[in-house]
Amino acid sequence: MAKSSKQVTLDEINQNLNNGIAGADVQRAEHLKNFQTARAAKTNLYQREQARLTLKYGADHPRVVALSNKLSVNRGIINEVEQERVRAAVPVPDAGAQDFIVHGFVRDENGMSIINATVAFYDRRGLAVQLLGYACTNADGYFKITAQDLGSTVYDRVYLGVSQNGARIYNDPRT
Repeated sequence: MAKSSKQVTLDEINQNLNNGIAGADVQRAEHLKNFQTARAAKTNLYQREQARLTLKYGADHPRVVALSNKLSVNRGIINEVEQERVRAAVPVPDAGAQDFIVHGFVRDENGMSIINATVAFYDRRGLAVQLLGYACTNADGYFKITAQDLGSTVYDRVYLGVSQNGARIYNDPRT
C-alpha cells in the first residue's frame, strides 16, 4: 500500500490553528444559544406549573415558593448565558505590529450592559491621553479602542476609565 508524502509547511499549520481557534468561539456562541432555548422552555414549563399549583394550593404553599425560587435561578442563568453568548460572538481583533487593541464589555454590578459610555485611557492626573484614542459602548456594552502608528511614543503609565453623560463612572483602582 502506497503512503502519501504530502509536505505541510509551518505556515499551513499556523493558519489551520488560527482558523480553528477563531471558529471555536463561533461554535461556542451557537451552543450557548441552543442552551438558552432549552432554558427558556424550562422557564415556560415552570411558569405553567407555578400557575397551576397557585390555583390549587395558594401562593404561599411550599411547592409554589420552591417553583418561584427555581424560576428566579433559571432567569439568572439565562441572563448570564446571554452575556457569555454575546461575548463569544465578538471576533478576535487583529492588530498590526506597532498597534494595540483593548476591547471588552462595560457592565454594571448586576451584569447589565452600560450603553453609550466612553472608555478611554487616562494619565495619573486624570487627563485623557488623546493619542491612544477612545471608544463608546454599543447596545451590548462592547467597546474597542485601537491605537495605531504610535511609533516610539512612550507613556509612563495610563489607566482605563469609563465616563457616561460627562461623569466618570469607573476609574482604574491603580490610579
